[in-house]
Amino acid sequence: MDGGGCPLLNLGSSACNTCATQNCCSQASVCNQPDEAGVTEAGSSACGELATCVSACLVGNPEAGVDGGTLPGCLDSCNPSHIYNVTQVTNAQILLACLSNSCPTSCR
Repeated sequence: MDGGGCPLLNLGSSACNTCATQNCCSQASVCNQPDEAGVTEAGSSACGELATCVSACLVGNPEAGVDGGTLPGCLDSCNPSHIYNVTQVTNAQILLACLSNSCPTSCR
């Protein structure tokens, strides 16, 4: 976590990370809480991993000619075997909704 108490997120760009820290800290904090899945070696929760994957999917890779996806499509592609539980998916969706509303240009 940074000095402000908000978890550090890697959402695909520094602009998105900064906007998320400034505008979606409470949602990021809930999403970043370890659960029965624990955390990855990088310290990310399952919700954080899902949110990171979906965020990257939504952005796409313009330099490689890959268009960004849709939220339902990205959720499906980031959770193909439904490895994330309902709470993890719900908390990721809450964070992603905040990003969509608060950071539409920097996180899309």
